[in-house]
Parts: sequence; structure tokens; C-alpha cells
Amino acid sequence: MLRAAKRLAEAGSRLKAVQNQQQRFLNVHEYQGAQIMSQYGINVPPGIPVHKVEEVGPAAQKMADENGEVVVKSQILAGGRGLGKFTNGLQGGVHICKASEAPSLAAKMLGGTLSGAKGKPMVEGLKVTTDKAAAAEQIKGLYRLFVEKDCTMVEVNPLAETDTALVAADAKLGFDDNAAFRQPELFAMRDESQEDPREVAAAKYDLNYIGLDGSIGCMVNGAAARGAPANFLDVKAILVNIFGGIMRCDVIASGIVNAAKQVGVQVPLIVRLEGTNVERGKEILAGSGMNLISGSDLDDAAAKAVASIA
Repeated sequence: MLRAAKRLAEAGSRLKAVQNQQQRFLNVHEYQGAQIMSQYGINVPPGIPVHKVEEVGPAAQKMADENGEVVVKSQILAGGRGLGKFTNGLQGGVHICKASEAPSLAAKMLGGTLSGAKGKPMVEGLKVTTDKAAAAEQIKGLYRLFVEKDCTMVEVNPLAETDTALVAADAKLGFDDNAAFRQPELFAMRDESQEDPREVAAAKYDLNYIGLDGSIGCMVNGAAARGAPANFLDVKAILVNIFGGIMRCDVIASGIVNAAKQVGVQVPLIVRLEGTNVERGKEILAGSGMNLISGSDLDDAAAKAVASIA
């Protein structure tokens, strides 16, 4: 078990770096997670969050240990910061340094982009050597936190052991978006700068938008098409692949034609139907008077969808 009395004393300025990543659940930064954990009686190392370089010097002087050292941590919504690399060349998002060196180090982190961070597996088992009853209360506190705050994840890596107690030396917490109405104080912490800006903009209008990387909108049941799918607000083509079982293909075809005419689809629309009344469905599509592309099977439809945007 990691014995980290010295490093816990050194825990210092936590810095915010930018890392864009798609989010489906609320995640908070380590320093925020530590604040929440402390509300449940969980031991966490002291720290001061800073957002500007000019704030780093005073914070570092306040947090410095007997050797004049601090730990400077970037704050991103991902684990494994120590293994990451900033786009400006700085290696790692966690550094132990002299307090006097913290401002120059922070200048390379703040507003930067930390990428390539990967987590390490947790050590197996808790080999507690201090007060086991107190350690049990710490674990119970983590459980209460998970339940009462509607968490989807509570990650503590490392869970350190000093000479007297367990300490959550890191904090990565995620929360269920569906619980926003129950947890307003938590969701006020949301850092929109690290979320997909398209999703942020959509949320302001109460729209559920999931940003995807592709350019083909897929309306399918069963297997998906080859190629990268896209959100329907961003598409260059639409691929419909439906197997009509209980729902007949002629009904599906009529729905596709009516919807396409009503909306006024301006992008290629590729349709592959299979199942009950499929021949009648194909007749409806062919007789629609619209420029619909028919696929004989999924591979054919997918190839035509890709070719339509080439």
C-alpha cells in the first residue's frame, strides 16, 4: 500500500487544463470531488485550486512543505494525468517541484491541452496497517457518497495510507445527468469548456444531442451499417435499414415517403427493407416520385450511402 505522508503534505496547487471529450454524465474535477468527499468525512489532502498564473505563487507558498516543495496537478476530466503529455511538449500533468518553480510550471499547464492520459490498474486489495475500524468508516463514507449523490463513478487512485489513516489522494467522480433535479449544487459545478460545444448549445434548449464523428445518419434496427454514423443534425446522407417483422415493410415504406416529403429531405436517402410485404414496400418507394436510392441488402445499401457523399 502506498505510504504517502510526505506527498500528502506536499499536495498543492491544482490547475485546470483543457481536454475536450464527449460527456453523457456529469463529471467534476479532482479538487471538486475532494470537496464533496470531505463532506462525508473522507480524509483528503489539502489543496488550493487556481485558475490564473498570478494565483499560483501565493498558493504554492501557502502549501509548501518543510522542504519548500508542492505538488502541481492539472485538472482535467480524465484519469492518468501523470502519463499524459501537453501539446506544448510538457510531459505529465502532475509534478512535484519547488514552490518557487510552480508559477512557471503552471504557465505551461493553464489553458493547455493534456492528451494521451491513460489510467493504471488499482492495486489489488487494501492491506491496511493502521486503524481498520477507521478505514472501514472511510469505505462506508465512499459508499454513502456514491448513493446519496447519484454517482455513476467514484474513483480513488491512489487511496493512500499515512502513518495514521487512509487518505483519498485523488478524486474522480461522475454523476447521473438524470439526477440533476436532485443535485442542483453538483450540477452548478459543470465545466462546459471540456464538453462538446454542440452538446452544450443543444442542452440550453433542452435538446438531447450526442455529437458523433461521421456524416451518415442511420435509422436502423438490428445490425448497424459499416462506416461512421452521425447525428441527424449533421448528416450528408441518410441510410435506412429496417427489417419488417411485426411492422410490415409497406407500412414502413409509406412512413419514409411521407416523412421525406413533409420534411423536404435535401440529402441522399438510401433505403434497404427486408421482411413482411417487402415487395410492396419497394413498390411504394419506387412509385414515390422521389429520388430514393434502394439497397438490395445491407452491404449494398452501406456502399451506396458512402458513395453518395464521396
